[in-house]
Amino acid sequence: MNRSGTPTSGTYVRAMPRRALTPIEVVILVAMIAALALSLVAPMRRSARLVSEARTDTFRVEVGDTLWDIARRHPIPGLSTAKTVAFIRGANGLDSSDLAPGAVLIVPASATAAHNVAQR
Repeated sequence: MNRSGTPTSGTYVRAMPRRALTPIEVVILVAMIAALALSLVAPMRRSARLVSEARTDTFRVEVGDTLWDIARRHPIPGLSTAKTVAFIRGANGLDSSDLAPGAVLIVPASATAAHNVAQR
């Protein structure tokens, strides 16, 4: 070792011996991992259910329309605008965000349209 205490080449550093986890530590570790996994999976299941239950409508693209704007005008209740954009892209098989004016897209039915259908 040099004067600063750092090992020089050819010097071996002894590692601290590992100790085994106690049974209670294993239980706590497994419970924490399970809780983390559930917290990650639950929102995905909720999003998938909301998307699968979304009623759809059609929308004709106009000059200047973006997927973000369309998703904000046709939200899926309970989902973010970004997830609604993903739904629109998936429902229409879009590989990019480029939209052609005049194109007809499948979009989530607007809340007012869904309300009007329920009133009939």
